[in-house]
Amino acid sequence: MKRLSTAMFMLTLCAAATTAIIFAGCESTDAGGIDVSPTYVELRVGQSATFHATGAQYFTWSLSKPQIGSLSSSRGEYVVYTAHSGSSDPQVITVESASSTGGSGSNAVVSAYSATATVKHL
Repeated sequence: MKRLSTAMFMLTLCAAATTAIIFAGCESTDAGGIDVSPTYVELRVGQSATFHATGAQYFTWSLSKPQIGSLSSSRGEYVVYTAHSGSSDPQVITVESASSTGGSGSNAVVSAYSATATVKHL
């Protein structure tokens, strides 16, 4: 009886290990998210810097203080930020991306990611 129990345990363990190996390839190793570069720049009034986002297909850009600077666009992989006035407060540029997979309605899975860059006005 003890040999039968040991044999059943080993068989179950082998089946579980085989299942884990087969399904291991189905898991995504991508943790998701987007990156922006550069993450920090220092600009004087009138100077510009180009920012680049990666890690998704569609990007939306926004500013924490639109009164002190502007973006060349609010959408796209690349944007150019231009400093319009000096400020002791940093400008935070946020880039966001959202995607929906798995169908529509309650079957949809929505993933939203964001990253930030900081501009110090000199």
